Amino acid sequence: MAKPRSTVRDQQDTLKVLGVLKVATATQILHLVRPHLTDNKVMRNALLSLTARGEVVSEGNTAGPSGRFGAPDRTGEPSQKLWSLTPAGLEAAGRLLERDPQEMGRRSRGVGRGGAPHAMGVNPTIVAFTQGGIGNITSWRTEVPHALTPSGENHVRADAVLRAKEAGLPLLMVEIDSSTTPVQRVADKVAAYAACYRRRVHDPATPRTCEGCGAEEGTVPYWQTLYPDTGLTNWPPLAFVFTDAGPRALAHRIQDLTDLTQTHMTAHTRSSQQDSDGYLDVAGKVPLVLTSLARLQQHGPNGPTWRRIAPERDGFEPLLAALANPRTDRAEAAARS
Repeated sequence: MAKPRSTVRDQQDTLKVLGVLKVATATQILHLVRPHLTDNKVMRNALLSLTARGEVVSEGNTAGPSGRFGAPDRTGEPSQKLWSLTPAGLEAAGRLLERDPQEMGRRSRGVGRGGAPHAMGVNPTIVAFTQGGIGNITSWRTEVPHALTPSGENHVRADAVLRAKEAGLPLLMVEIDSSTTPVQRVADKVAAYAACYRRRVHDPATPRTCEGCGAEEGTVPYWQTLYPDTGLTNWPPLAFVFTDAGPRALAHRIQDLTDLTQTHMTAHTRSSQQDSDGYLDVAGKVPLVLTSLARLQQHGPNGPTWRRIAPERDGFEPLLAALANPRTDRAEAAARS
């Protein structure tokens, strides 16, 4: 049997993708690092070469445990092999991504045998962002824990975290859920993010003892210690992408979450001399946007894709427009002048 031919670059890029996504198909890897190609053979050859080196393993396919390779998966498309890293591959990927073991997280052992349904929602979401011109594979981390308590036992785990300052997104938390996930569970996630953002910890730059210090003096928001230099003045935005959600299901989800999460993300209105109708005070609120995977894939992140959950917002907008607070910004600018 002829040895598969692949370049060092192909193998390195494949390791980077699997280091971020944990489990993926050859086609998903192709879309992320060779989007100009249509045949995934170049990625399959790289995967086979890495398998021979003991850095990659295939443990299943997208059809799940009862489906054979090539049979239709849950989307109706022919199933593909799922690939993940071995311990040696995870270490190699960490070196290429210049990330320490804590940032790399654990490898996805055995996930492919079940068809990796959650990853098959996360991966297309990341592909849609990158194909829409926002970030690249190194801009992302997946399965990122954010501690809610000092022990770290309680945490909110982001499905994906995007850092693409060059695209106007210094930090974006992304959650991918099925449209059949109980809506209360989704609302609980929003509450967990709010708790994470409210948490304050000791500021390493401030002495622990100081005369007359108040309870909040010498502390900083916990999330800022994880993501320094974002330039954000308010809480980081949170985006939900719902898989298998048609227009009606998405509309119901938008309405339900508007009702259930007002405490955590609906900013209240303040009046100002410059804006007689008032403006949104977004301090201490989670900027929340929603869409479906189908809508994201159809329009891209910069199209009419996102619905902002806020009193004055209606309709679908590009991501940056949905996250913007123009009336708040005008009011704050006027107050400073």
